[in-house]
Amino acid sequence: MLIETLIASVPMLTLILLMLVFKVKSHWSALITMLLAAVIACFFLPLTSAPTPNIPSLNYPLVGSSLAEGITKAIFPILGVIVMALFSYNILLASGEIETIKSHLSTICSHRSLLVLLITWGFGGLLEGIAGFGTAVAIPAAILVGLGFNPIFSASVSLIANTVFTDFGAVGITLYTLVAEFTGSTPSTSVLTDFSRLVIYQFMPLFFIIPFVILTFTDKQFLLRNIWITIIIALTGIAVQLVCVALFGYQTPSIVASIVSMAVIVIISRHLEPAKTKNEKHFSTRSLLKAWSVYILIISLILLSGGMIPDVEKFLHTCLVTELHFPSTGATFRLAWLGNSTLWIFIGSVAGAFIQGLDWKRILTVLSNTLYSLRYSALTIISLICMANIMGHSGMTASLAKGIVALTGPAYPSFAPVVGAIGTFITGSNTSSQILFGKLQANAAAALNLHNDTAIWLAASNITGGSAGKMISPQSIAIATAACKITGEDDRLMRKTLPYSLGYLLIICATIFAGCLLVH
Repeated sequence: MLIETLIASVPMLTLILLMLVFKVKSHWSALITMLLAAVIACFFLPLTSAPTPNIPSLNYPLVGSSLAEGITKAIFPILGVIVMALFSYNILLASGEIETIKSHLSTICSHRSLLVLLITWGFGGLLEGIAGFGTAVAIPAAILVGLGFNPIFSASVSLIANTVFTDFGAVGITLYTLVAEFTGSTPSTSVLTDFSRLVIYQFMPLFFIIPFVILTFTDKQFLLRNIWITIIIALTGIAVQLVCVALFGYQTPSIVASIVSMAVIVIISRHLEPAKTKNEKHFSTRSLLKAWSVYILIISLILLSGGMIPDVEKFLHTCLVTELHFPSTGATFRLAWLGNSTLWIFIGSVAGAFIQGLDWKRILTVLSNTLYSLRYSALTIISLICMANIMGHSGMTASLAKGIVALTGPAYPSFAPVVGAIGTFITGSNTSSQILFGKLQANAAAALNLHNDTAIWLAASNITGGSAGKMISPQSIAIATAACKITGEDDRLMRKTLPYSLGYLLIICATIFAGCLLVH
């Protein structure tokens, strides 16, 4: 078993060494690791699903099928959602309306600490829920610097804030990816709902901690006030996310909770400082609707297609459905074209672009530039998903999970979030962490003989832990320093955020372990 576990760990260890030690670009690291996993699967490990596993020639069809399945899963819906989400943001850049949004945010809340909370927790959460991919760090950090805040402070507080709302980041694609890896197939609505609720429960302590940290990080003089503001914001966020999961599905919790949180922050700010300044800038309703049109349309379409009207949701998920079967792996891929978030984000972005004055030529230019800018990220994601598929179908992930469980024993649930954090730290993406380790968490749960609810709780910790790794991921820090124009200060910024990340992770580990005992 030891030899098998060591062989199974080679792809993961290679990925870590290439990215962190040898500083190889993420796309090349992922591609090399994928090819290495394919070689190991063909020649060094028996395939658990093969009729005669000791004959290497039978491994080739399974590896080929794993690659085909991985490419399909990467494009639909993961890459589709990421491309369209970033496309929606690039529309705002092309039209110039992002400047209106920035100015509007800076005028609707005059209190210093609440303004930082509004921009990082509220607007940053909205960006994470819709677009993800670093926008939730870059844009809030840049806005804060533009408002006169210290660059290191702006970068640090944006990184700290970009944690809790990653649970349903990029229209829920992070959670969807984990569930798909956990189940090994296209997940059902009921399973997605079960996972969503448990993820929210795991994040509950952090809903209270992160806003308090942001407020206190900004202004340490009013601790009591920060406490009661935090309680209101936390309870609001938790309640809205739970309601969204129950009514609309997994795509909307971060989006809607961020919007409601922004409204609550503004109300609190008006309560604390009700008088408006004479120089406060005013925006017409028309200009605000124009600036926010892309996001308004995207949110509306996602809500309408994601469960607000059950009959519409049923039609969208049963009409124009494509199913692909991969005989060598036994997997089935199912795609409802009309029920795919990619389509609705695209429609909302294009309609919003027209409202903001862009023509078809400019829109297509923005789209092509977005696709081109994501070429390396696409290669990374495709390679990682293919590698995860090969490792899963060849038995490597199961062997690795058994080895880790044998090493940690019943204490493994305490370490499960660390696995997710390592995945996000390496790749810079919580979604990629689910691709890497989602199946491993499922196999670990099986090795521990956990029943279904406990197994889901354990697997969900991969997202919760992943959010801690995102705070100090080299990619996230590079985005923050670039946005604040302090390139070269990466080490200083990491030292600033590392204590918060470690404390955050310890809280998650304690929560997961306690939850496993209670659920079990």
